[in-house]
Amino acid sequence: MKTRSRKKAKHASCVTCEHNIFTHFPKDPLCEICIAGKPTRGQCRTTGPVRVDALPPPKEWLDAVTLDHKIISEADKSADGHRAACVVCDRATYWIQGYPAEHKNEADTVSALVEFAGPQGRAKHIYSDNSKEINAACTTGLKLTESPKMQSRKSPKAHHAAWFSPVSVSNVDTTT
Repeated sequence: MKTRSRKKAKHASCVTCEHNIFTHFPKDPLCEICIAGKPTRGQCRTTGPVRVDALPPPKEWLDAVTLDHKIISEADKSADGHRAACVVCDRATYWIQGYPAEHKNEADTVSALVEFAGPQGRAKHIYSDNSKEINAACTTGLKLTESPKMQSRKSPKAHHAAWFSPVSVSNVDTTT
């Protein structure tokens, strides 16, 4: 006598391969939920060519430094009561350091930059948001000059920023 092998019972949706409204499988191009649940592919934006007058990417410590001020709320002030901070970031190493200050002014900004760079260090390029305190600290306190390349890029509609570069000692006006 032969034994029959048992066959598994197939579900109706598996046999007919029609769209199941509970699991939404297989996907139906006319189903609103299947259309909304379809994953989208991420954008593959291309970056444009590097500008001829662009600064080279930083490779060493203090090649390029960014700098900004942060005003902290009354509840988050330091133990000394300081509510302002000068935040400095080296673009080559991504080292970020914050220096608390009582006020957001030129003297505190200069001391933060000197402390960040060290006694013998000097930043080759400093990028800032063009605030009065940072501009004054870079031009008068550190004897830097605004890069002429960056001055030509500024427009009334553009976000204002400033790059500062070191100048030779012969270019610094010592009469004032």
